Amino acid sequence: MNLKICVLAVLLMSVANGAEGQRTPTAAPSRSHAALPKGKFWSWFTTKDYPKVARKAGASGRVTFVATIDQLGRVEKCTIVSSSGNADLDAQTCRLLKSRADFIPATDEEGHAVSGQYTQTVNWQTGS
Repeated sequence: MNLKICVLAVLLMSVANGAEGQRTPTAAPSRSHAALPKGKFWSWFTTKDYPKVARKAGASGRVTFVATIDQLGRVEKCTIVSSSGNADLDAQTCRLLKSRADFIPATDEEGHAVSGQYTQTVNWQTGS
């Protein structure tokens, strides 16, 4: 029963699209995509990276950043859009991002590399 419905649907689509054997032109699928991290973003941040002053002060918090990624997949700029409330944690987030992060660049509709952005949140915790 399902097979008959499927065949009937194909026949109806052929008739709806014009004369038998002719195809209606369709647009090529877009090859655009956003900048994508190579690997897991959390591997860029380790417990050894916790700023000493922030650790001694017991500072913790979530840092949300927007990274501008160039056409080669490198971090061109890091902007903190939501602060942890601790300048050392915020600054360390951008320092590590710029030195460790590697991206597959964003692409336009034709598949050409273009600059793009990547947003993520890092949760700094002292573990105590």
